[in-house]
Amino acid sequence: MRSSVTAPQLIVLVADRSMEQAAKALLSRSGVIGTTDFCFKIIVHPRHDPGCLREAVEYLRPFLSKDRYCVVMFDHKDCGSKEPRQEIQAQLEEDLRRNGWDDRAKVVAIQPELEAWVWGDLTTASSKLGWLKKPKELRQLLEDVGLWPEDKYKPPDPKEAVDATLAYVRRERRREKGLKKRDLLRTPRLYRAIATSARVDNCRDPAFQELRGTLQRWFPPEAAS
Repeated sequence: MRSSVTAPQLIVLVADRSMEQAAKALLSRSGVIGTTDFCFKIIVHPRHDPGCLREAVEYLRPFLSKDRYCVVMFDHKDCGSKEPRQEIQAQLEEDLRRNGWDDRAKVVAIQPELEAWVWGDLTTASSKLGWLKKPKELRQLLEDVGLWPEDKYKPPDPKEAVDATLAYVRRERRREKGLKKRDLLRTPRLYRAIATSARVDNCRDPAFQELRGTLQRWFPPEAAS
């Protein structure tokens, strides 16, 4: 959380610890995402993605008078609704607006899930996943095993692609001295590492672009002066 007491405040409700760590790293990179510095707080819903979708209004009500803006972030795949991502976002944003957030709320339903953002920067993703060869060779491997079609900008099942990469790396590096097992697991620490150094301009995911655009509108760079 940024320490500046004069910065606008933002409360972020997320579905799990991995999303929490990714959001924390991303929101701390104001210069990279194109905003001024701002103060934020992240809370994790105990009922994960369905909780964020069904209970965000009640969960965020205590922050109405404390925070200027709010963001609700969860995986579309696991939220329990089969409605299109855009409709889910619009409905929950309307519910938050009626509860008093007005136009100060943004809902981010990631399609299909957080791992879609991992593949926005293949160079960073491959490095943090422990891949020691060229990034394009990882892309080819995932294509060869049917996890990343040539005509797609990201794997259709991004989490499966992450797990497959980690499994391959574990097999290849299992005898490497000094290598810690936790470095080759899909943990919140991994998501933080990727979000800390990924090139955000490369991420074409619509939900990410919407979030970034909203943050730039709420916390424009010129407000830093």
